[in-house]
Amino acid sequence: KTAPELVSVSNETLDVEGQSRTYTLALPKALDPEKLLPLVVVLHGDGGDGPGMRTYHRFDAASGSEAVVVYPTGTGGGWNLHEPSSTNADMKFVEALVPALTAQHRIDPKRVFGVGYSAGGFFLNQLACRRDGFFRAIVTHAGGAPYEPDDAEASTWPSGATRCRGQS
Repeated sequence: KTAPELVSVSNETLDVEGQSRTYTLALPKALDPEKLLPLVVVLHGDGGDGPGMRTYHRFDAASGSEAVVVYPTGTGGGWNLHEPSSTNADMKFVEALVPALTAQHRIDPKRVFGVGYSAGGFFLNQLACRRDGFFRAIVTHAGGAPYEPDDAEASTWPSGATRCRGQS
């Protein structure tokens, strides 16, 4: 006997600067109208997509009715790690997705969390570094430090590692 699904899952789109971007949304079925829920943004690795990430990494199964979980799909099966923030379509997508979901659902904008796997982990670290305070907390698996080859806004520590805004 299997446990009943606690979430409704749908594949959605969001227009970001004229581009249709896709994501899989896992929304708790039992929503308390008085309660704001955290949002968990889960980023796939290279060669993946949002639906595939949900298939293999069911964060919504763990959170059940206690969080809204979104699995966005990066450009071309990956995430743009090379362009500055001002022209980076993947950053613009995630930055637009969070307020769009917050406006549609009972999400607490102060409790937005990020999870990234592999290239999604690199991208999550980069996004968190470039957008101080965007996420309450992040966790990466098989991903590395922010990769900042072309971002004029990036600075470095004496060791050469990327220095994120607000770090001292």
